[in-house]
Amino acid sequence: ENEDCSRKGICYSNTSMEGYECQCCSGFVGQHCEEQDACYPTPCKNNGICVDISQGHEGSSFQCLCPYGYTGKTCEEETNPCISMPCQNGASCYGNITQFYCECPHGFSGPLCQHNLNECESSPCVHGICVDQEDGYKCFCKPGYTGNRCEYQYNECESSPCANGGTCSDRVNSYFCACGRGYTGRRCEIKIDLCEPNPCASHRYCLDQGNNYTCECPNGYSGSDCDTPFRTACSINPCTNGGTCWSSMDSFYCACRPGYTGKTCKEEFVVKTITNSDIIEESNESDLQVPIPIHMDHLHNVYIAAGTLACAFVIVALIVTVCHCRMNKTYKRFMFGRQFRCKTCHGGGPKPPTTNSDWFTGKDKAPTATPSRNLPSLDTTDMYYTLDFSDSQSSPLIQ
Repeated sequence: ENEDCSRKGICYSNTSMEGYECQCCSGFVGQHCEEQDACYPTPCKNNGICVDISQGHEGSSFQCLCPYGYTGKTCEEETNPCISMPCQNGASCYGNITQFYCECPHGFSGPLCQHNLNECESSPCVHGICVDQEDGYKCFCKPGYTGNRCEYQYNECESSPCANGGTCSDRVNSYFCACGRGYTGRRCEIKIDLCEPNPCASHRYCLDQGNNYTCECPNGYSGSDCDTPFRTACSINPCTNGGTCWSSMDSFYCACRPGYTGKTCKEEFVVKTITNSDIIEESNESDLQVPIPIHMDHLHNVYIAAGTLACAFVIVALIVTVCHCRMNKTYKRFMFGRQFRCKTCHGGGPKPPTTNSDWFTGKDKAPTATPSRNLPSLDTTDMYYTLDFSDSQSSPLIQ
């Protein structure tokens, strides 16, 4: 009977005929359709699922299960899924009312960026050790390498470590200096004494000049080791026909014998004389004027200069000697070194000489007076006179 179904449904007997069942009308539930269905018609919006929670109770009570992006009693309100910050490890959240996604930072993965990646699994460090970090990785380079991934080899030669002209070769975490002559050491900083032992022959003095040395050679030797005999231009005697070779620093000249000329005395020459009629004729050797070869001019000039100086010296010596004798009257002391004692004559005695011939020399005797019968008496008082020969007079003076 429909009354058994509270007149809110249709009653059907079951197959066993022992009971019945009620097929409730819309909006009613219960065994006898006695309760009103709170979810009819469904109050939930936006595809929310309604759940009746008032069965067995009077009245109507329900709950809406809202889909993602909606909220409220009947799912009527939209929500932002990123407000709750579902992304982890600093990831950025992007989405709308239906979905969202997380943009993970470097080193993380997963829907919510919840997984930490190991960046060192790919071995990013070329010449170093990789250490995984939260936001990436870090490379600790081996000695001699640099760069974020230790991909660059450090050039130790950039700092110019080699001294004294050494050549630097770059190596891994090292360098090599190829030192020049005269230096050694890792940086070519040690000086080698190139003169020890003495490399010069004949034990001459060795002069160290850094990367080389020089030898002071004895006379007659040359070369870097003083082992080469020195050869002048005259060593091979280039002068022919009996010419004499004279050498200079970088040249030579030949003093040729008469009849030859030229740089090496190879050329013969015919000496000719020039007459008043300007006709050149060959003459005998006694009439010839032999010209001086050009290459003997230097020697000829030396001879002229030496002769001139010798003559000048002789003339000066004579002048000095004469002046010295005249000033000191050497000839007076030599010829008249003593005084002459004379008697004063009175009366008819001899007359004094009037000419040079009347004077006596050192070997002559005094002139004899003519005898007279009546001789005057003589004054025997001694008187002394000095004879003086003046430079400007020929007769002596009595003083």
